[in-house]
Amino acid sequence: MKPMTDDNQLQDLFTHVRLSPGERFYRRMRRASWTPAGNARRHTYAAATLALALVAAILAFTPQGHAMAQNIIFLFTRATSDTLPQVSQSTFPPDPTFIPDIAAVEAQASFDVLAPTWLPDVVTFKGAAYDPAHQTVMLSYYYSSTKYGSGLESNGITVTEQALGSSSACDICSLVGASANIEEVQIGNATGQYIQGVWQAIGDKGEWGWVSDPWLQRLRWQADGVAIEVLYMGLPEEVTKADLIAIAESMK
Repeated sequence: MKPMTDDNQLQDLFTHVRLSPGERFYRRMRRASWTPAGNARRHTYAAATLALALVAAILAFTPQGHAMAQNIIFLFTRATSDTLPQVSQSTFPPDPTFIPDIAAVEAQASFDVLAPTWLPDVVTFKGAAYDPAHQTVMLSYYYSSTKYGSGLESNGITVTEQALGSSSACDICSLVGASANIEEVQIGNATGQYIQGVWQAIGDKGEWGWVSDPWLQRLRWQADGVAIEVLYMGLPEEVTKADLIAIAESMK
């Protein structure tokens, strides 16, 4: 049996220990859940998942969703309450595959794709994607500012466009909570709608609750037979309602 190390030996051992964590350690600490970056990431993941994917499940499983699909409403529609029933996670569509070529994506679409000619300095173009099943185009701009350090990479702006009447299941349609503040805004000659908020999972029964969270802002309008949404996920002070309107007015 090996002799036990006494207290003096342990003290001497730890006195000479020098920890040298690598970059991976520091990167994980910067993104830890208790840090501001980690908190931002939680906001973003919930917002992105629900804003871009929950609508498909709502349309499939709720009476309000069926009505919306039949009427092809392309702006925001209030639900009768701030909660929605359980929806299966398996109904969520897969994440789109983005490529850095808007022209190539436009060639697949049945309409002319509009792209922003002005964007806030905090975002950089990531890529474009086309969903042939719903004839929907998405343009992604990721959060590239280093002002707040790392951990906000999943924040950013997403532009979604869909030709009106192209599908019986409207991807840009969606319900918002009964308490959502829907603001009418002017975008050139068009009237659009702006909201802040997101559906978030509540409790352990799979239900969803509406939260008027400024971390997720959306602007919607119609132009030349196309329904358009500009969605921003991230720090509210970095991209404002006025910025979203300026983005919309710059699209060509």
